[in-house]
Amino acid sequence: MKKELSKELKLIPHGMSPKMNLVFMISFVILGIVFELLNYKMSVEDVSVTMGFNLGGVFLFCAAMFPGQMLISLDIVALVQTSPYKRRLQTSMLTEITLMGNLIAMTLIIVLRGIACAVTNTSFEKGFASLCMTGVIGFFIMAFSSVMYKHFIASLLMLYVLMIAASGGYGYLSFCISRGIMNFSIHPIWVVILCYVLILLGALLENIVAKLFYKHDISKLAFGAAMKRCV
Repeated sequence: MKKELSKELKLIPHGMSPKMNLVFMISFVILGIVFELLNYKMSVEDVSVTMGFNLGGVFLFCAAMFPGQMLISLDIVALVQTSPYKRRLQTSMLTEITLMGNLIAMTLIIVLRGIACAVTNTSFEKGFASLCMTGVIGFFIMAFSSVMYKHFIASLLMLYVLMIAASGGYGYLSFCISRGIMNFSIHPIWVVILCYVLILLGALLENIVAKLFYKHDISKLAFGAAMKRCV
């Protein structure tokens, strides 16, 4: 398993525009950390303000997609087209790399939230309350990451609709709890466990979807002008 993962990591720098993707990934990480801290501040002051949508989490999970994007871009190279690794490249390899990135992103979010709670003397129960929705966002992004490279516009629109619907539902629940209409709480430990379970379920669904759409052509819209130079 370690040898296979090591091989996959070594393939990533050979993908499309590695330097540009690295710059974008670092930028997304920085933006993710900034928005995560802002989201924490707002959710502590008024849990209904965030409406359940964690923009910091979105940036961090999207940053975790860049290594997978570079990996799957290798599929357009003629040598890979005739390689026995072609199927694994678009299915299990992509899932493993994306899963690793999203687990790191989720851990970073949890650590940032924990540090913020400790520094501001906020209870972990209150500080971690909005993390459930962050896990749901991670689940959706993972589930759609594989098919996004095949049907870019359709999958992106569906992802937005599902994320907005889920965020709206969570925002309404948060509003009801903050106004005393509903009484519901969950221990921070269970919140953390739920987030990791959602990421793992997202990886499982991503792998299933990747296998279903394996024979579909890669969308030129997903890679833009860079792909046109290579095909």
